[in-house]
Amino acid sequence: MVEPINKEFPCGVSIPFNNPHAVSVSLPTLNDVIRYEEFDENIRQTMQSGYPRFFTNRLVQKVVAKLADSVANPCTILPIADSKAVDLIENKFGSVELLSLGDVKAVMLTPMDARTQPIKDFIQHTGLIATSRRAEESLIGEQIFTSRFDEERINSEAESVIQSVLAGGYGVNATDVLLANTGMNALYSVYSALQQVKDKEKKVFVRLGWQYLDTMEILTKYGETVDFSDEEQFAQYIKENYKTVNAVFCEIPNNPLLQIVNLPEISHLLKGYGIPLIIDSSMATPFTFRLMEYADVVVESLTKFACGNADVIMGAIVLNYKSPMYSQLLEVCSKTCVKPFVADMQRLAHEITDYKTRVVSLSEITKELRERLRVSKKVKQLFCVDEKSSVFKSFASEDNNSIVPPILSVVFNEPLDKYYNSLQCAKGPSFGTEFTLSMAYVYMAHYDLIQSIEGEKTLGRYGLDKNLMRVSVGYDALEVFKNF
Repeated sequence: MVEPINKEFPCGVSIPFNNPHAVSVSLPTLNDVIRYEEFDENIRQTMQSGYPRFFTNRLVQKVVAKLADSVANPCTILPIADSKAVDLIENKFGSVELLSLGDVKAVMLTPMDARTQPIKDFIQHTGLIATSRRAEESLIGEQIFTSRFDEERINSEAESVIQSVLAGGYGVNATDVLLANTGMNALYSVYSALQQVKDKEKKVFVRLGWQYLDTMEILTKYGETVDFSDEEQFAQYIKENYKTVNAVFCEIPNNPLLQIVNLPEISHLLKGYGIPLIIDSSMATPFTFRLMEYADVVVESLTKFACGNADVIMGAIVLNYKSPMYSQLLEVCSKTCVKPFVADMQRLAHEITDYKTRVVSLSEITKELRERLRVSKKVKQLFCVDEKSSVFKSFASEDNNSIVPPILSVVFNEPLDKYYNSLQCAKGPSFGTEFTLSMAYVYMAHYDLIQSIEGEKTLGRYGLDKNLMRVSVGYDALEVFKNF
């Protein structure tokens, strides 16, 4: 277990400390967040780490530098995971020139290639990135590094260990769990499979509720999508347009407002029209709700609570064997999903063994903190999952003892920077850590939208206040918020 953190990290240091595989970075003031979002070169240079799909890990940067030395002319080098990632890129953008260093492959594009930004975006949105451990092994293989970072791993049958834990949590067979390079790669694999196996006239993907940035990017950039925040309007649309709907995507609960849709009703509606339901359970984990009773597919970012230490990036596809589309989706997703690097699986296999224990413990802390913040005069709005609500009870796990996701979102009565800046805890991207990790969510995830009146209206339609702070509740959370 990571030791609780009740101090402030300097700007730019890795979260966790001194870890080359860290997936978060300290941005301790709102001004630091703004400078990061505006690509301030000074702050970017101080960053030891960052969320890997938005900031190239320092080990991966070393691989890129080595590859650049082997090329005579100026070019853009985009590191990616493996040959399957190459296939996905070439299927969409045509043939590309490749470089490689050990286990890392890279797309090489000339300065005048108009595909550079679209390919770069595609790699980010779909999670085709080369991970830090893949880069580390490549650097060792080239004798640039002499040793690996010292960390605990399970080296034997790591993939099976992970699949077994997830299968037990979701109530499926281990063979129904596919591991992916990243959470977004898991989601994109399902999305791409649905495009391939459904009839061409079923081309519309429906997004129910506010969802994570890259989920929205995938659904809007690479296909036709409509979105709804109101469940009645959503139901009416389905009844009137079911012939053209491919699938429905939703998060349970959604990020960052922690809203829960009426899953039993929605599932009943969709099953009546043969429309598959895809649920992102990254916040719920396998232990809060009976998701497999209602979803055709569940996708989860294992980077979050399954890892718990913010030092692995990975995703999972969990297929419902009772779904009419089970066989088709299993076959296609198995072919299109980019498999995680073995060292990443070895690390996660060690961390995931106490997954449920971690979530149960942090849930109890979350409920205590929630009640404290509910009566705090400093808090204007509190967003959380309420285990006493009728919607929660309608599909809560039967043996979960009212487990709630260890996440809260807060809007304060005063400007965000007053409280965000003064909190003595880790502050940066991601969630699901054993230590408290706070994030100026809208500034980091949707900075572009707060730059315009139209953008703020979009946020307002979904109830998102730019001053919202998301709190991933860790073992130290009650100490962090002791003055609230």
